Amino acid sequence: MRRILASIVLCIALFPAGRAAAQTAERPISIARLQQLYTEQLAHPSASIEQRIAKERARVRTLIDDELNVFINESLRSGGDPADVAQAITRQRTLVDALESQLNEAKVDLSLLREEEDVYTRGGVPAQRDTVLTGSHQELLARSAFLEERVASLEFFLIPQRERLQKLEAQERWTQFSLTFSLLTIALVIIAVIALERFIRARVLIRIPDASRRYTVRKVTGGVIYAVLVLWVLHQLSDDFPGIVTSFAIIGAGLAVALQDVVKDIVGWSLVVQGRHCKIGDRVAVGPWSGDIVDIGLLRTVLLDAQGQPPVPGGSIEVARVGKTLSVPNALFLTQPLLNYSAVSDFVRMEIVLTVPYDSDWRKAESLLRKILEERTAATSEMARHQQRVRLRHLYISEDLPGPMVYVDLTPAGVQFSLRSFVPLRERRVVISAINREILEAFGTSTPPIPIAVPVSRMAEPPEQRFGKRD
Repeated sequence: MRRILASIVLCIALFPAGRAAAQTAERPISIARLQQLYTEQLAHPSASIEQRIAKERARVRTLIDDELNVFINESLRSGGDPADVAQAITRQRTLVDALESQLNEAKVDLSLLREEEDVYTRGGVPAQRDTVLTGSHQELLARSAFLEERVASLEFFLIPQRERLQKLEAQERWTQFSLTFSLLTIALVIIAVIALERFIRARVLIRIPDASRRYTVRKVTGGVIYAVLVLWVLHQLSDDFPGIVTSFAIIGAGLAVALQDVVKDIVGWSLVVQGRHCKIGDRVAVGPWSGDIVDIGLLRTVLLDAQGQPPVPGGSIEVARVGKTLSVPNALFLTQPLLNYSAVSDFVRMEIVLTVPYDSDWRKAESLLRKILEERTAATSEMARHQQRVRLRHLYISEDLPGPMVYVDLTPAGVQFSLRSFVPLRERRVVISAINREILEAFGTSTPPIPIAVPVSRMAEPPEQRFGKRD
């Protein structure tokens, strides 16, 4: 049994070229010629036979070298991306392990043959035939010569393959270091660009006196800086990680599902940025909130908060700033009704109502009111009319905005005058206050003075006083 196992091990050592070598070689390397030469050498030793044995061993060595070359080339070409260092290291390590395994097996078999050779050198024939690997001395010498050549060939090929493995591992370490250094460089550049953008915004752009121009320049500068930064980062990552674009596509698809609200905010931002429904400086009401738009971000729009009731049909805007900022998600501009007080014009209708007694000179009062209203609001009314024509030229508008008007109504308290005109959106109360002062001044200096009627409350008389006491 031992002899059978030893023979199997020896056969594996003699023909270890592997699957690739077996496909390329038509037949295994024969040692019959060596065995015949050693038979002649044992029978009639001579220098010429030694030379023939050396030539035959050289021929066997050449065949072994060719066999190992085929095995190595097939192993290196078997699957994987040649440009992938990690896969190249795996293939190279597998090849080196295979060659080392063959070398160890050949050395073990060679040591067994040398132990058996001691029996022949002492003379005679081995007594126990089941403990030997060969049938004769010349066969032992031929197999030993073959294994010696194989060991030498394996050691010769292992040296460059081990060096190649070491270089690949060093290249992988350098690549990992380079990637780490690249990521660190990208992170530092991002931090530096963010710091630079904030410095420019806080120290340079803040010096622009015009608020509108300052905001526009700040937004454009920040957008350009960050757009260039993103493109540069993607370029760097695509160079260091060739498959990152595909990875980003897969990750982006997953994030689009997981972060639906964020996607809605970005879509809402694009809608706001286009300026079709609202823009910076507009006073709007979206959902339950109202205010002036002071900043438009990618995910949030900042309102300078205003409180009050939205206008009713025929009424006026009763909202005023309260000094607070409110950040609303841009998705609200997609899902909530949007009321824009500044869409048609930057002017709003104001109305002043007052009453004079019937016994006063109401015609003179009307003349004074009309004069004051036209002096104060004629220019702004014309500007509001022109602005509406320009902003709504792509829509059908049947009527222009009216100019300053004074309406006369009859009420139980007297003659009621309603003054209506258009004033700047954020100056409504200032203009109303100024007009009221001029009205009081004009009515007081008029000859005779024109009084302003006030509501009078009268208590009903008791029945006893009105009809007398009943008996």
